[in-house]
This record gives sequence, C-alpha cells and structure tokens, in this order.
Amino acid sequence: MHPYEVGARKAKQMLFTGDAISAAEAQRLGMVNEVVPLDRLEDETLALAAKIAAQPLMGLKLAKQSVNQALDNMGMWGTLQAAFGLHHLSHSHNAQRFGMIVDPEGAERIRAQARAARP
Repeated sequence: MHPYEVGARKAKQMLFTGDAISAAEAQRLGMVNEVVPLDRLEDETLALAAKIAAQPLMGLKLAKQSVNQALDNMGMWGTLQAAFGLHHLSHSHNAQRFGMIVDPEGAERIRAQARAARP
C-alpha cells in the first residue's frame, strides 16, 4: 500500500530504512486523515462516525464503491495480493533461518527506534 499512499520514492525510503514516522508526518503524507490527542480519540471518532451516518446511505455506498473501483482499476488489489504473498514468503524464510517468523535483529531495531521516538 505504501506506493499508493505516499508515492514510490517515499515508499522505498520508508521500506528500505525502516525508519519510524510520527503521526504528524503520517498525516502530512496522507496516510491518516486526522491526528488527535489520545484522550480525545474516542470522542473524535464517534463524532466522525455520526457525521458519516447522517449522510444518505445510497450515496455513501455509491461513493465507497466508486473509490474502491478506482483503486482496483489502478491495480491496488493485485498489488495487495502480491505484497501479502511476499510477506508470507519472508515469514517462511525467517521461520527456517531464525526459528521465528521475524528476524530477531530487525525486530529489536524496530523496538529501539520506537523507544527512541517516544517523547
């Protein structure tokens, strides 16, 4: 999904480096629509759901189908299937090589980056 969300160049940078990004950066890149403080998350989510629920149901269904069909026509479904296939292949490789589905060195690197990014 990364190339569809952020473009090929940024997707490669993110995937090749494994660098974590902040919520603000995810919003800037278009990966998320809103960023709210955790203590307001439930209220904001429920308010958005209520706003959507107030719209005409048929219009919502058609709009959703239209967007999904556009993504499918752009090759998103095939891309997702290919990515999941590669994802499972990597788990199989790691299981054989390390006895677990993730590379322990990579998992620790991700944990360390997440710890470092916390305020």
